[in-house]
Amino acid sequence: MNNKCVLCEIINNPIYLEDTIIYDNKKFIVKSAKGMVTPFHYLIIPKKHINSMAELTEKNLNEMYRIAKFMSNEIKKHTKKEVVFFEHGSLSSGRHLESIVHAHFHVIAYNMTEFTKNLIINGCKMNKISSIFDIKKSMYKDYWFFEDEKGNLYHSNSVSDVLRSIIFKAIALQEKKDKNYEWREEKNNDKNKLVITIKLGKKIFKNY
Repeated sequence: MNNKCVLCEIINNPIYLEDTIIYDNKKFIVKSAKGMVTPFHYLIIPKKHINSMAELTEKNLNEMYRIAKFMSNEIKKHTKKEVVFFEHGSLSSGRHLESIVHAHFHVIAYNMTEFTKNLIINGCKMNKISSIFDIKKSMYKDYWFFEDEKGNLYHSNSVSDVLRSIIFKAIALQEKKDKNYEWREEKNNDKNKLVITIKLGKKIFKNY
């Protein structure tokens, strides 16, 4: 546990989890994302304080990815939306003062246009990789990971000049929202989105 980490504080203080927790096992929690642009945006978070999923053992990385794939299949059945995955694997110092340096893997139900996908892939200067396990080459490095709705995997270590919170801003742009969309702002914490996201999450994990 890192006493200065907001996710460690959430994981180790159940009062914070309450209704936002979707799934909980010995290694991971799954919860709704804060400041989601559209509904059905979730985070898979390791309970142990690490900076990126690349730091997981192969066994635990496989378990995390299995949870993500299960969620993807179930979310598609219930929402008729495509699902993408995203992670910014961070260093302990973070890119800026508000960086969350506890690993968290985004699972997002959203029908991205080719423009939006290219904005993320090209904006992060990503190249295709063949397996989720390829991110382990970036252990203890800054990196980006993205998996599109077709199962194509992308990765990059080009981090320094990438737009902050790019996954949120790219979706916000497609949704014709403010191009400077900031998930941390309270106005973007829509209670209705939160409620339906949590409801679906709890429903799908009854079958896990």
